[in-house]
Amino acid sequence: MSTGARRAPAVTAALLLSFALMGAPARAQPRAAGPGAPSTADARARAERLGATLRVQRRHADALLAIRGVVGTGVGLGADGGPEIRVFTVEPGIGLPATLEGVPVRAHVSGRLYARRGASCDASGDAVCDTDERWPLPVPIGVSIGHPDITAGTIGARVTDGVNVLALSNNHVLANGNLAAVGDPALQPGPFDGGSVAAGDAIGTLHDFEPIHFCEIVIVFLVCEQANRFDAAVAIASPSELGVATPLGEYGSAPGYGAPSATLHAAYGDPGVEGDEDLGLLLGLPVQKYGRTTRLTSGVIDTVQLTADVCYDDPCTLVARFEDQLSVPGSFSASGDSGSLVVSDDDARQPVGLLFAGSATQTLVSRIDHVLLRFGVGIDDGASAPITDAELVAIAAPSYALVDETTSIGIDVRNAGSEPLPGFDVVFTDATESTTAVLAAPALDPGASARLEVDWTPTETGPHTLEAVLQLGDDEPGNDQATAQVDVRLEPPGLSLRLWRGTARTDAWTPVSLDLDYGNDMVVVCTPSYDATALGPMVTRVRNASGSGFEVGLGRPWFGAFPGDHGSAEVHCMVVRAGVYAGRVRMEAVRIDGFAAKDDVRAWVGEARAYAQSYLSPVVIGQVISQGVAIPGEIGVFSTFWARGASALDPPSPTALFVGRHTGEDPTPRAPEALAYVVLEAGSGWIQGTAYTAGVGPDSVRGVDDAPPYDVPLAFLTTATVGVASPSGMNGAEGGWPILYGADAVASDALGLAIEEDWYLDSERSHPTEQVGYVVFGTRTQQGGGRGCGLGFEVAALLVLVPFARPRGRRRATRTQYPRESHRD
Repeated sequence: MSTGARRAPAVTAALLLSFALMGAPARAQPRAAGPGAPSTADARARAERLGATLRVQRRHADALLAIRGVVGTGVGLGADGGPEIRVFTVEPGIGLPATLEGVPVRAHVSGRLYARRGASCDASGDAVCDTDERWPLPVPIGVSIGHPDITAGTIGARVTDGVNVLALSNNHVLANGNLAAVGDPALQPGPFDGGSVAAGDAIGTLHDFEPIHFCEIVIVFLVCEQANRFDAAVAIASPSELGVATPLGEYGSAPGYGAPSATLHAAYGDPGVEGDEDLGLLLGLPVQKYGRTTRLTSGVIDTVQLTADVCYDDPCTLVARFEDQLSVPGSFSASGDSGSLVVSDDDARQPVGLLFAGSATQTLVSRIDHVLLRFGVGIDDGASAPITDAELVAIAAPSYALVDETTSIGIDVRNAGSEPLPGFDVVFTDATESTTAVLAAPALDPGASARLEVDWTPTETGPHTLEAVLQLGDDEPGNDQATAQVDVRLEPPGLSLRLWRGTARTDAWTPVSLDLDYGNDMVVVCTPSYDATALGPMVTRVRNASGSGFEVGLGRPWFGAFPGDHGSAEVHCMVVRAGVYAGRVRMEAVRIDGFAAKDDVRAWVGEARAYAQSYLSPVVIGQVISQGVAIPGEIGVFSTFWARGASALDPPSPTALFVGRHTGEDPTPRAPEALAYVVLEAGSGWIQGTAYTAGVGPDSVRGVDDAPPYDVPLAFLTTATVGVASPSGMNGAEGGWPILYGADAVASDALGLAIEEDWYLDSERSHPTEQVGYVVFGTRTQQGGGRGCGLGFEVAALLVLVPFARPRGRRRATRTQYPRESHRD
């Protein structure tokens, strides 16, 4: 096709044919009442009058289309029931002759006509298969399809040449308006609806198409050297990929008319012979179609032998002329319905045409006899389909699974035949480990489906091949088995939990090396562990948290310098990768770089945040992360994480989350820092094989100057190793943060806590009761068959993680005294 053939002026009179969605879905049109049976002489006279009108219209079609504002002309029936020449116009008021050779001429305002182009069943998550979604195989006709470079159209019908099974639709749907190549994929759904080659959505490949001949512009006139008879293409498919009927309500879909007949409407005479048609049988014929956008609609053919100029782009600069078309008035179709098969609106469902264009008031339909004759195919109505056919549709398996953990695998089966099926067995096999299970499928009526489920527990890492085979001899053995590939891993991708427990200092940074590279998505949460004998209050500081490590130190949150007053304490840290995790453990990890908000005694505000998923009882723990702090303990560097709910006194709730950093009694401004926090559902379980328990403790934890430790009872764990905690609300006016209090603060039955305060304005450490969010990690021997934590603790830390000798009952430890100022809770 020449470059010139792809051009036409915007002023060209052309029928409105929109690529964009056009109005509300079509309503079903009322069926036309059939006329009474005429006498033989009347019928003969009527046929002769119609034939004469068709000849007159054909002689004048080009001249009518040359009138500016005229976009189509055909033959229909007038108010008196007699034939008339119909002229379709862009707008009213176009000057037209009243008659042509004695035949009345009547204008019909259609506007321009555009080619009717338009996410998994079930992409919407509503358990319903819509016509614009991905369908289980075999895909019904009447749903979304398209070439990878277009938007979306409709599968019109399954056709066959006696050997191959093919999908019938338009050239502009399957062949991208002449621009595709034979062998290109046909995607279901079309790209506009989420279909892609990468997702494996090809149900066939382009086999043949009739090229569209486009018009040229010469000066200001549209020159159409060759008219088209249809816009059509076919793609090779298979019975296991493509069905013969419109949806019948399966998967909650909107039901269609069923399967079209293999016999064309009687108006076409012998489908293999041209010239024996009786178009008069089509005028006033009630028809129906099922398409991607408007689904099932009904209408009446009111125009035959229509010649029309059709736009193939939005500004109508690419135009093609079509002749010998049919037209259905009203809202019979909309964009995306291109390719729909139009059939008689009766129980016979005889094919009439292939929908390809339209406007808000008209739909253009190509004669189906021309289309089928061009490709040498006939409509496949499924009469030769297997009678007894149990189909294994798919194995529903995740892309990855964890070693030694049980995963539920779904096996979808369907009765794809026409006879009821008795119950049958399905053999499920992990071919990688040679493990087998036999599942019982129920009896299924035609079209019915069922999902079988099996628990699968892999014991080896690496790729696993899962297979399922039907144990039923049927007429179509080619769809009796399916496979799926699952990658079995030690841990899920993305989360990458790592724990660290070691010593941090007030006068030096302690580097922590990890065995994974987190890039800039590292989320670290740390909590110090000490008691009143330690050298004053300390807060955990973290910097340079990226890549495969971070540095941890202890800040001295007081005013003034204490030369030589440096110390150390144990610090517990957890590390995860930023992201949202909705598996067995519902959690999310967030990192906010450049966090500027700051709270202190003057106001407790924080910054409102939205959860990425829903929680019934959220636990929020967090950490302030700095990049360039030089010396832990330097005046003015102290800041610490806190979280709250609807008010400063409330812990985070399912509907309210505020996070922030605070500086207690210190009002000094702070430069922006990174804020990292983790949200997870309260409860117990395993994260990547490591047992944990999480929750928000009672409103009972008080200060270091009160009577710590304040124990939060724990359950589930056999041994406890690492614990992290954060404020859940703020009751104390001066601010505070939780510490793990005492030498055995983290144990399987209780978590010892206290609230620490800064010494910026005073040196007292008493505090009102607070709630504390916590997560404690460890082991649980009752897990059975587990693989241990395997999370890479430091050797020095592991020496500390032996069972504690001291019982849970504690004495309050002595501490170094510093001058006090007034108590200011």
